[in-house]
Amino acid sequence: MNIEELIKSKQENLFIIENHPAVNMRLSDRILYLDGIALMMSIDHEIHKKEKKYLTTLIVSLDLPKENLEQFINFSKKNYNNSVEIISKSLKRNNLEIIFLLDLLIIRLADNKIRKEETELLTFFAKELEIDETTRKDLESLAHFFKIDDIEGIIELFNKNNLKKEEFRYLFDYYNLEIK
Repeated sequence: MNIEELIKSKQENLFIIENHPAVNMRLSDRILYLDGIALMMSIDHEIHKKEKKYLTTLIVSLDLPKENLEQFINFSKKNYNNSVEIISKSLKRNNLEIIFLLDLLIIRLADNKIRKEETELLTFFAKELEIDETTRKDLESLAHFFKIDDIEGIIELFNKNNLKKEEFRYLFDYYNLEIK
């Protein structure tokens, strides 16, 4: 490996979210999951490199080749009127509504800009997935804490609210957290 290849591999170094709950879904459902995340990434017609990096992290974490990134980007640029409903049905069938909304919130924050279109898509998904406002607010706080690496905030959030800790075990393992 020459120096350029070494540098490129280091720059592409992705963290993998071990045991992400969506990894156990059927391939078709994992693709729908990632299609939904890609919709959030491109809804504002700007695709930021940090958004791409997080989507690529999810692609790899869900046991798909990172080369599929362009496939998801291309999907997200198409007309997706029926897609939200199909994605929502898949998420409900797999009981991953909360995890999906958290991933949406994380990618929404990746470019440090919250746009009207993103908020509208998030609200639409939350409604389709029947996620109440309190849970949504807790997930927004959780996404924010992850973005700024506020481990104490994450621990405090879980110790005082009604998010189901077992749903987020994969994140506790990733951050090596002990939540009571």
